[in-house]
Order: sequence, then structure tokens, then C-alpha cells
Amino acid sequence: MDRRLKPRILFVEDDVALRVSVAALLRREGLDVLEVPDGLSALRQAARSGPALVILDLMLPDIDGLGVCEEIRSSRPEVPILILSARSRPGDRVQGLEMGADDYLIKPFEPAELVARVKALLRRVDRTDGPTRVRFGPVEIDLRAREVRRAGEAVRLSPTEFAVLETLAITPGKAIHRAVILDRVWGPDAPDNIRVVDYYVFQLRKKLERSLKRPRFLKTVPGIGYRLDGAVDASEDVSGR
Repeated sequence: MDRRLKPRILFVEDDVALRVSVAALLRREGLDVLEVPDGLSALRQAARSGPALVILDLMLPDIDGLGVCEEIRSSRPEVPILILSARSRPGDRVQGLEMGADDYLIKPFEPAELVARVKALLRRVDRTDGPTRVRFGPVEIDLRAREVRRAGEAVRLSPTEFAVLETLAITPGKAIHRAVILDRVWGPDAPDNIRVVDYYVFQLRKKLERSLKRPRFLKTVPGIGYRLDGAVDASEDVSGR
């Protein structure tokens, strides 16, 4: 395989033995792995090498991993981040996701699960077989850059809010079951309560809709879930005028 065609993984881990073993595992899966031992090197390489995915330890010798996560998310919003950490308290995972991570895996872990999660995140950003930009009414979603604008103004979404919106946006006009949204957004760590999807759709409506009582675009499909209505051609004006 041409090395240039392999997705590049930036792996940030100060434990040499773990870094070497995980890098070897991912290379056997056909991935190109760039290994760095600290946060400063991670920020430099994230800016220079254009990784398809970042795997990030939190307990680094220089910059705290959460700070690295926040900086990469700010400068490279399109790049998914998988936190790989021994921090296992309930609040640790929540904090990691709130700082911009797309997934969180606790050490020790099963190698097969790590590979599965990496591949799932890479599939999420591979838009060669679908739309890269979706517009509905005054709202524009850039799926590659992971950016949302309403009437030209940037809308700040949490990673989970964006993932829910993205799941609806890649098939506009199609009803998506709550269970499907739950699986695509949360994967193996999906909460038991399927109604958590309702909460995130409500949050999206507050940020994107003019009326919560009569949403125009994020429509409820009774007994099923939700669909994104009103998608328009990318050439149309979305300024809201």
C-alpha cells in the first residue's frame, strides 16, 4: 500500500513501552503512526503533519493532556481526538469530552477495542461517499471542518451536540431512529436511557431554531426519532434575508 494513502495517527504517550506496542498494533492495521512523548511535541505535530486522528494520553510530563486536547480542538476542529488514559473516575471522562475529545478509552484496554474505536472515528470523518456541506434555512454545517454557522455567525456546539447533528445531516430528510443516533454518537459507551438523544436535540434546537414549540428543521418523527428537514442546495443564500 502507498504510504501516502494511509491515514496518519498522531499518538501522544510518554510510556515508551505502551507507545511502541500500540503504534505497532495500529501499523498492522494499515495505519501510519507518528509517535510523540509529550504535549508540546503533540501541538507542534498536530499543526505540521495534518493527522487524521489524535490518540492522546492525559498524564503527560509537560502540558496536561486536557490542555493539549483543548488546543488541538481549537486549532484543528476537524480532527477527531481519542483520549487514552488511566484516569477512570466518572468525572474524568465527562471532563475529557467537554474539553473536545470525541471518545475516551480507559487503561488498561483490549487492543481490539482500541482498533475498533479508531476505525469508527476515521469512518466518521471520511466524507468521500457523502455530503461535506449541508445547508438548511439559515444554518450551514461544514462536516469536514466540524463547523456550524447560522446566518453567517459561528454557532458553538459541544462535540456530542455536533455528532448528533452530523448523524441527521448526512441523510437530510430521512428519519433516524433514536437507537441509531445513540449507537452512532456514543458507540459502545452509549447510555442505557435512549431519551438522552431528546436532550441533545433540545439543546440543538435552542441554538439553531427560531422557535422551540414549532421547530422548522429538527423535526420529531413520532415513535421513531428525528429528521433534518428543509435542506437546500449549497448554492442558495443562507444569510436569512
